[in-house]
Amino acid sequence: MSSTDGHDEFKDLETIIWRSSLTRRVEDFKNLINQENNFEKYFGIEYLEKLTEKSNGLDAKLFKLITFYFFIMLLLYATQNLKGIELSFFGYNFKNLGHYKEFILFIAAIITPVSAMMASYKKFIDALINECLVKIAPDENIREFYKHQWIDSPSDGLLKKINVNEKVREHGFNMFLLGALILVLGLFLITLVLASFFIQIVVIYDVAVNPATDWYINKFVIFFALSSIVFSWLLLILQMPMPEVDYSNYEKISKLEKDEPEKYKAVISRIYKKKAKKDELANIIFSALIYLVVFSLVSYIWYGLVLGDIDAFLPKALLGSILVIVSSKELLEYFNRHSYRCFFKKYTESSSNRLEAFGRLQKFQFTLKVFVPALLTILYTQFTF
Repeated sequence: MSSTDGHDEFKDLETIIWRSSLTRRVEDFKNLINQENNFEKYFGIEYLEKLTEKSNGLDAKLFKLITFYFFIMLLLYATQNLKGIELSFFGYNFKNLGHYKEFILFIAAIITPVSAMMASYKKFIDALINECLVKIAPDENIREFYKHQWIDSPSDGLLKKINVNEKVREHGFNMFLLGALILVLGLFLITLVLASFFIQIVVIYDVAVNPATDWYINKFVIFFALSSIVFSWLLLILQMPMPEVDYSNYEKISKLEKDEPEKYKAVISRIYKKKAKKDELANIIFSALIYLVVFSLVSYIWYGLVLGDIDAFLPKALLGSILVIVSSKELLEYFNRHSYRCFFKKYTESSSNRLEAFGRLQKFQFTLKVFVPALLTILYTQFTF
């Protein structure tokens, strides 16, 4: 392989890596226990035993919380007394629950984030247990059976595992049953989650429209319940893979500049051509979004146009979008070129505050991305309506 091919990895100065916070923490733990004899010295079997006990304890607490949570959901459902039907449980009728709907909603709002936090922590503990098992039993085939003395894995008794070396494959009927099982389980879990979510929303609306307590208690419960739902969903989102900016190429390219100047110029030229195309597309999309928001707001607030007047302003809106996007693109390119030229003239490589100044330049350019299309949109509406 030629040395030029070896620099094909430099496609961007910064690359986006999607990784969850759990993955990041588990990788740190994995690197730590693989260093020298850290696992034997600080962790070992005793650490694994304690993690297993903690995981089992969290399982028990989560089961109690979830059971109580669905009982609360049943009570919230009963407070609505849908179609005049009162729920009955073991001969006991849920009557007059509407008088306590704020209190029941408040209890549900406490349980929701607590159970979400606990489930997130248990997921982390289980990931640590798995890394410990990998360290103790590196062979995957051995670990498949060894792990059962530490963790519960009920699905292992239901699912087949066929070795790659075996001349055997799953039958289509078995695959169909497995797919049906996964589908039914998925629909069941989604139904439970969505049902509890919509029940809370309906009760929050009912509490807001038909309060059963004093004004300040009512508003507090509504705010607390909405905050609880938002917090729980944000917690769920934060557990998903999130973007990280990897700027390790800066160091590699700096080294390339010293060792191979000609290849450095070729790499930088290729990177900035690609970046220019990305920036151009991003500016067009961003300008279109700004135009859509500003034009809609100005049309409604300034000129009083509503959805019924769409025939009047839709042709003008389409023409304006083209004019604003094209004009914004040209103006932003001009401002960016001029600002970069001024920056490199004023701040040389020996300047101590060059990096800080570059950060201010990027903020200024982002402000222009918002300001220029917004201003052009407002000017366009002045000449149009």
